[in-house]
Amino acid sequence: MTEATRLAVPPIPVPSSLRAPEAEDFLAAVEIANLAVAYDTGHDGLREEPLERLGFWQDQRDWIQSGSLARDGDTPVGAVGMRMSARPDTALLEFDLAVLPAHRGIGVEEALWGEALRVARESGLRTAQTWTLHRPGAQGHRLESPTGWGSVPADDPQVVFLLAHGFELGQVERTSAYDLSADPDPIARRFTDAVA
Repeated sequence: MTEATRLAVPPIPVPSSLRAPEAEDFLAAVEIANLAVAYDTGHDGLREEPLERLGFWQDQRDWIQSGSLARDGDTPVGAVGMRMSARPDTALLEFDLAVLPAHRGIGVEEALWGEALRVARESGLRTAQTWTLHRPGAQGHRLESPTGWGSVPADDPQVVFLLAHGFELGQVERTSAYDLSADPDPIARRFTDAVA
């Protein structure tokens, strides 16, 4: 991989609708996030629809939502979505950083993190918080949660990036899924055994 040479990270305007001309960057950011999440998890069960996210961006009464889109030349390659409470005493910026897999590790993450850090500082916030997603069964060294439950793959590029930028692992959350098209008999047998 080579370094992104013509990288720009402009703010994403809040579109009036998904069909408005100013919606292009918003739609690109949602799609990048969906592609990155699917790549990191191996499924599309966490996919968000643009209309679902648009409502949160348009209604800023409780949570101030913003974002920036990373472009390498004319090509959208990453996005950062940011949220902070609208309360005057808030101290926390939550952010979601998503980079297309083919553009990871070439400076896009740095540029997007820089934008999130700028927004946090300009807003007088003291803490930034984010999350990472990982496929189950990742091998190698693990970073244990300070809560005593769960771990993340320590060599994962997202984990390495965040640790290098001063983040600490706070907790691990697990997501489970069941294929509803699968044969229901094994589950029915387990249920019968459990209540017997």
